[in-house]
Amino acid sequence: MNEKFVVQFLQDDEPVPLTQLVAVELDRGGVVLNGETSAWPRGLRLGFDGVGGTQGVLKDLRLQTANGKHRFNLGNDNGALTVTTAMPNRIPTGTYDLTLRVADLDVHDSVSRISLNEGAAPTRLTFRVRAPKQGVAVSDSILADEPIAGIVNGNSRIDGQRIIDWLATTAPRAKRKACLLNLLAMLRTTPTPDVPLISHVQNVFHADVDRIYARVDPRFLDALDELAADPLQPFSIDGGPIHPTHLKLLRRIPLEDQDATEQYRLRSFRQDGQPSTQIVVAIPPNDGRQRGTYADIDIDLGNPKRDLAGFFVHLGEVISEGQTDHFKLRKRLVQNPLLSRHLHYTIEKIDGSPL
Repeated sequence: MNEKFVVQFLQDDEPVPLTQLVAVELDRGGVVLNGETSAWPRGLRLGFDGVGGTQGVLKDLRLQTANGKHRFNLGNDNGALTVTTAMPNRIPTGTYDLTLRVADLDVHDSVSRISLNEGAAPTRLTFRVRAPKQGVAVSDSILADEPIAGIVNGNSRIDGQRIIDWLATTAPRAKRKACLLNLLAMLRTTPTPDVPLISHVQNVFHADVDRIYARVDPRFLDALDELAADPLQPFSIDGGPIHPTHLKLLRRIPLEDQDATEQYRLRSFRQDGQPSTQIVVAIPPNDGRQRGTYADIDIDLGNPKRDLAGFFVHLGEVISEGQTDHFKLRKRLVQNPLLSRHLHYTIEKIDGSPL
């Protein structure tokens, strides 16, 4: 028979609801928790193995029916994750260990031991999540800093909320907030505070732990081209193919331009220095419509064009998405007198005391 497990995440005895499930394969896609729809799904890893004598029995069954592998179908049952065996379609009675890991989720014990009996009801499992230890406290000064204020208090929407309201809620991961605020500060001061790139940002519609997506006006691309043409090269044009990470921007382009995503062209620019801002611009087709121009904006801790060490830091970030720790990055950015005036937040312990 097809065995089914129902997994519920709890934090402080309150459910952490599963909002969305992207289940292409277990090693792709992921889960969206707590309504974080304006970020990429968190990666999910599932392990399942027998204990004691059951281990050999399960291994033999896998070899006979599923080429040695074990496949599951994932589902959403009123906010809980359901896991149903697909290949093989039955599991012998016995004791098993189910291991579940979700990116950026601190689970008390990611391994749950279960006993399966023939004909029993679906097994219900609870994974307890540790509350975050650090949070982001946004300063009121953000509303006096144009054009940052116009973005956070204007028509930008993250997880369906105005950014200023989103920043005040506890549901979003704190590192998503730090990433957004760090990148807004960088755009506010690049290339200079008097002529910043942020003046060409129309709205922000995606904020993850390592990058943001924004709709920008066409002058944004012109400004980057001018910076790349400057003899001092504060920015340079990235040669070579666009990394697949940046192609994901096209999948999040707003609905009004989704019909033309295959016609968009991507150009990548990298800022000189460390840390290094990378901006990939999605240029609309000239099809007679008022298409939007979009940008994927992130910061790499190293600059692969500057030195060998920078190359290896960047390579690690590409392999493991989200490696740029924006809490640690803030400590570096705040040392810059220009940037520090536009960060508008502090990192605090979750009880409100400063670090």
